Amino acid sequence: PKDSLLSKIDRWQRVSEEAAKQSRRRIVPEIGSLCTLDSFPANHFDRILVAYENEHVITLKKALQGFSGSTIAVMIGPEGGFSEEEVRKFQNLGGISVSLGPRILRTETAGMAVIAQILYEVDQ
Repeated sequence: PKDSLLSKIDRWQRVSEEAAKQSRRRIVPEIGSLCTLDSFPANHFDRILVAYENEHVITLKKALQGFSGSTIAVMIGPEGGFSEEEVRKFQNLGGISVSLGPRILRTETAGMAVIAQILYEVDQ
């Protein structure tokens, strides 16, 4: 139900704001509305990263080299990962499929691992 979803997004945004305060971040990560792959607003982001277990060439570190933008979208797939078709759709939108290393991470863990690596590579 839409009402339930809106209240969840509001709650997630409050959690994001509280976490940013606690960690003394200057920028509060924004929780956007949910969308389908076909309605994903790719033009709102300077870089789109797609964690893909079948990517063996481009690492997250490589995809972030020389990045000077301010917005990054991170796509983490469901259990079982993204399909090849979904990855191609993201690539057609300008996304870069990246490897997170030799291990398959759980959905909950992958997001945190990617954020930590992004902060290490580009945060000032």
